[in-house]
Amino acid sequence: MTWIKFGTEFSDEVAAAGLSDAAYRTHVEAIGWLYRIEQTSLHISKHLVRRFAGSPCWPAGIDELVAAGFWKDHGDYWEVLHHADVIRQSLTAQLRHREMERNRQRAKRQGKP
Repeated sequence: MTWIKFGTEFSDEVAAAGLSDAAYRTHVEAIGWLYRIEQTSLHISKHLVRRFAGSPCWPAGIDELVAAGFWKDHGDYWEVLHHADVIRQSLTAQLRHREMERNRQRAKRQGKP
């Protein structure tokens, strides 16, 4: 299980960009989805957006995110750019922690100190 991490500046940056509620919601839901699938490339296939987008205005929200430079359109997929370093670092740390715990448990079961 992973958890979502937002820096304290996240909401202020979104507000300063003047994004609509639909754009903010779509952005946050997309980040949550990326954490759930542990996608460190931050790529979102266009045909999968309906898996997480809860706003009825998500297409307009995505247009705003692309126009603001928060997302980049790559044809078949979008790439989340805003907050990308925080997301990647957080996911990597969580995956590393999970692997360390797995190894620790394995050693414990095998009777190793």
